[in-house]
Amino acid sequence: MTKQIEVFDNFLEEPFFKDLESRFCGQYVQWIFNSDVVYPWDEDTLDNFQFTCTPYKDGAPLNEHYNAILPFFNKLDVKIPLRVKINLQTVTPKIIKRSFHSDMASVLGNNPLHYKTAIFYFNTNNGYTEFETGEIVESVANRIVIFDGSIKHRGTTCTDQKTRVVLNINYI
Repeated sequence: MTKQIEVFDNFLEEPFFKDLESRFCGQYVQWIFNSDVVYPWDEDTLDNFQFTCTPYKDGAPLNEHYNAILPFFNKLDVKIPLRVKINLQTVTPKIIKRSFHSDMASVLGNNPLHYKTAIFYFNTNNGYTEFETGEIVESVANRIVIFDGSIKHRGTTCTDQKTRVVLNINYI
């Protein structure tokens, strides 16, 4: 990986990771259905959907899962959280690559605010995160990838597990 894209395995201590894994990969989250994954104008196919849980957005905690993700803030040295979102995509017959994007582009527009994006993988599967540079980070449980928020990336579905679950933190 480049200096702009850093990957860390075994990011969380095992007991804390197992607690979060059971929370977000189990039956403890009320998921919100999103009828598109990245952009509303992406092709409207039957597989262009995901489920999300957003613990933090617009300067405020939004649900009870906010406290569970607070330890990430210390470990990442988060000064100002911008958005915290958990994405759940269901299994597909073949891997589907989503659109390249920068997470906060639609919110920040042309604002020159410099921020980071961290993607944490809750479960191991054959899905991945791909960067416009061609670099790929595989979905491995308890792995995190941290990069400059302006770097375009995309996620995929998986074909070997029922779900692909990632935590996405945008922060300063």
